[in-house]
Amino acid sequence: MLDEEVPAELRPLISHSEKIIDILEDLDGLFLVVSHNDADGISAASQMFKLLVQMEKEFHMKFVKSLSSDVVSEILDENFDVLIILDMGAGYERVIDRHLKNMRKYGIIVDHHKTVLNDVYENVYLMNSWAFGLSGDFEACAASLTFTLLTSYDESLMSMVPFALAGVLGDKQLVNPSGLNAFILRRALDAGIIEFRRGLLLRGNTLDEALTYTMPPYISGITGNIESARKFLKGIGVFPESPVEDLFEDTTLMKKLSSAIAIKLANQEVGIDGLYEVLGPHYFFTIDTHIRYYIEDLTEILDTIGRTRNTGYLPKIVMLDPETISNVSVVAMSMKRSLIESLSSLERSHFEYSTFWYYLCENPNIKSLVATFGMQYIVPKDKALIVVSKEDDGYSISGRCHSSLVSKGIDLSAALKDVAESFGGFGGGHSVAAGARIPLNVDLGKFLNDLDKRLQEQLKQR
Repeated sequence: MLDEEVPAELRPLISHSEKIIDILEDLDGLFLVVSHNDADGISAASQMFKLLVQMEKEFHMKFVKSLSSDVVSEILDENFDVLIILDMGAGYERVIDRHLKNMRKYGIIVDHHKTVLNDVYENVYLMNSWAFGLSGDFEACAASLTFTLLTSYDESLMSMVPFALAGVLGDKQLVNPSGLNAFILRRALDAGIIEFRRGLLLRGNTLDEALTYTMPPYISGITGNIESARKFLKGIGVFPESPVEDLFEDTTLMKKLSSAIAIKLANQEVGIDGLYEVLGPHYFFTIDTHIRYYIEDLTEILDTIGRTRNTGYLPKIVMLDPETISNVSVVAMSMKRSLIESLSSLERSHFEYSTFWYYLCENPNIKSLVATFGMQYIVPKDKALIVVSKEDDGYSISGRCHSSLVSKGIDLSAALKDVAESFGGFGGGHSVAAGARIPLNVDLGKFLNDLDKRLQEQLKQR
């Protein structure tokens, strides 16, 4: 990549990625790649898979929900010579560095979560977006950071850009992108690897079926209810059994349906970013001259194999094997229907605290999706959303809030971390999206009350 192609504010990061590549090439032995099991983490791991194959390194991969002291100990007990951590590691750099030094081994951490940046490590090489002035909330994610490693190694690996953008989308950073994300998208469009189209992107055979089960968007009273979808379509003069393909052949139909849905979403107080996500642009790429995949589809596939612990599919998905993608898509559709049911339940059966809505989600695999889409389409923007699932080893918690609350002082990462630790758990993440885990013997009501008080304190401090 020529220096003049790179914006000045990104050059330090690109230079650092080139140094990381030099280090990777010099390291030998068995590599262990540990990554987060969400869309961003799986996207980053997909790219790292491709990079290490190109480098002819021997490696194996492990995917985890989150890092804790126990998980770090388990990782360090694994068989490896070089440790690579993706989309995680913030707050554990010092511990990992100390152990790797004692083991005479090395590690690389690629992350976009806030951490202490002025520490010096001896056996860990850190690649964190915040160290280069890039917000890990909006301007860079693990997938886009990992992509800079690929292109620093070999420009031909630009072909992996769909995976980078899938991770960006998975972390809600592809709508009106900025920073590193915008640079990668612009390069992909200029190279002709990625194209785009505007308008609704509905999945299904007929419009009523597609409107019922396509997510996003979540349209209150319509999504998940085919009779309501049919009534809505008839009400705007659209034949419910029309083929979905008609949308892209009839611009009048596309505009009519898009406008009607936009009004519905505006009435739900969905923000402008949410409207862009639904109405486009939608980015896609083509393989074998005729098979078209949207970035939304790839994000969903990667997210699904992570949530269902089917990461063994990853090598074939990296090769964009149509049969594997088709098989995973069936599982993704089942998850989507469960998600829609949970969102409908959230509307009916939530509990309100002064600073957030609370919802108990029975399916831990979709808990964070319920939090993400619930915040985007259902919860008032002056409240956060806390979704809790009960698992075998504790309560798992996902928190989301609108960026307007962050500007008022809310930091979900700090709040969940502080309160979870006071109950013998752990937490962290981003100001707008964070998570935590606490033991099962904790009084959940007391935890939620303490979290509410902590968030109230944050608002008062601003």
